[in-house]
Amino acid sequence: MMQHKDKNQPEIFVSAPGRVCLFGEDQDYLGLSVIPAAINRRVYIRGNVIHDDIIKIKYCNLDKQDQFSVAGKIAYIEKRDYIRSAVNVLKKQGYRIEGVDCEIWSEIPISAGLSSSSALVVAWVKFLASACGLPFSESDIARVAFDAEVTEFGEPGGMMDHFASALGGTFHMRCINPPVIERLNAELSGMVIGNTMVRKNTIESLNKRKSEIKMAIEDISKYITNFNIEITEFSEIKPYLNKLETNLSKRLCAVIRMRDIVKTAQKELIKKHPDPERIGELMNLHHVCMRDCFENSIPESERLIRAALDAGALGAKITGSGNGGCVAIYAPDRQEEVAGAILECGCEAYIVEIDEGVRDEI
Repeated sequence: MMQHKDKNQPEIFVSAPGRVCLFGEDQDYLGLSVIPAAINRRVYIRGNVIHDDIIKIKYCNLDKQDQFSVAGKIAYIEKRDYIRSAVNVLKKQGYRIEGVDCEIWSEIPISAGLSSSSALVVAWVKFLASACGLPFSESDIARVAFDAEVTEFGEPGGMMDHFASALGGTFHMRCINPPVIERLNAELSGMVIGNTMVRKNTIESLNKRKSEIKMAIEDISKYITNFNIEITEFSEIKPYLNKLETNLSKRLCAVIRMRDIVKTAQKELIKKHPDPERIGELMNLHHVCMRDCFENSIPESERLIRAALDAGALGAKITGSGNGGCVAIYAPDRQEEVAGAILECGCEAYIVEIDEGVRDEI
């Protein structure tokens, strides 16, 4: 690798972070609000522009290499070929793509709820923008990454992951088009990630739940003609929940309750020094919604959460689509103890910090 590089071109070295969803799973594709936080486990891409129309990639974690021509429309060689799709999206937008020779490696576990794929696509779009001289803002990068990962393949996800990785930090995002983003002042420390080591099927989980939520909204609208998922109160839908199929009733309950938890969390996280007990309480309430109404927790997640709370964590919840993957844990001043308890469960533990978004590396 790294052959035929243009000696007049400086090396390009970029990275993008993974993320935890603090509050608001499954809210983004419904046009509701979310609160994500970027974390300091990142995807890195380093390489150079080369003199032909070939993209050459070495995947360091996988000990695998790939190359393809950027001439014409690029065919996909696997089900979700995000590296090629990003190039196709940029070409459709009228940009000329240069050949590059690069290597990619990641600190983010795959299929674990930390947005490894979105971080990869965000880093890749940033790398291509640098290679091709495209004056993209972080928001531009997020939108292209969303199109490459979601729109291009007709997937069910929303924009939260891409904006979280591109912008970094902690923010509240109203998921409309264009999204409305508010930076949050809270200085959050004490985050621990517990990885159950159970790989999850994100797309299958999201597709099923999105379909159920859509049916639930259609059904409840038969009884509440002015139903609006953004503002209709839970008290208004409660009398009609028994008229819905049980699973649809549960999904709708989760969406409305989590919508309200996000609103409460936003008010707390605007403060520079939020009440840690309140943040933990809200995370726990959020997890109950996901566990009982989305039904997307597994025994391994529940054991991990119990161990973390017993070790002094204030709050813990599934992060991402659930049915495996990771748990986000809030444990100010108890990170080491909580990490140790997670390890004793046979899981992996990562003590993390809130991190900046996509960036050039030195």
